[in-house]
Amino acid sequence: MAEAFAIPREEFEERRTRTQQALQAKDLDGLIAFSCYAEREGHVCYLANHHLSFPNVMSHMGLGYAALVLPAEGLGVLVSPFGYEADRVVGIDDARTGMDIVREVVAAVKDKGLDQGRIGIVGSDVVPAEYYNAVHRGLSKASFEGADDLLESQRLIKSKRELDLLRQAAWIADAGLQAG
Repeated sequence: MAEAFAIPREEFEERRTRTQQALQAKDLDGLIAFSCYAEREGHVCYLANHHLSFPNVMSHMGLGYAALVLPAEGLGVLVSPFGYEADRVVGIDDARTGMDIVREVVAAVKDKGLDQGRIGIVGSDVVPAEYYNAVHRGLSKASFEGADDLLESQRLIKSKRELDLLRQAAWIADAGLQAG
């Protein structure tokens, strides 16, 4: 039943390709996309089909957050303390499930060779300043710039599959309201 409501893997690959083309057009070496459980998990979910499974709690480690480190070429690194499902996530070659999101993001950026590059930040509205500042300190030779528009502009345009799913969701909601 869940597969009936799934976005195909190929669509995630197309999203990653478009994003990497946009990174290259902006002369960015890569991006870090942040998401937050549950109402703001969109960016990482949009690119990699990863859903957060742990609530955002008062934590100095990043519980309830996820990040995707995506170079302008190649596969990305998923950083998420909990809930990684290898059979569902798309477009990554590494998943880090450590308990300290900042440490893992910094390590992933370095492992992808982006630690002296220009990095776009997506999800600036959800990443706590504490985490952003710590990532910035850990990657002092990199330069960062806001890149929220890079994904937000893509996410405004829905694919045929997304439109079909929205229609199905509306039908289900209507049926539920009528039954109630």
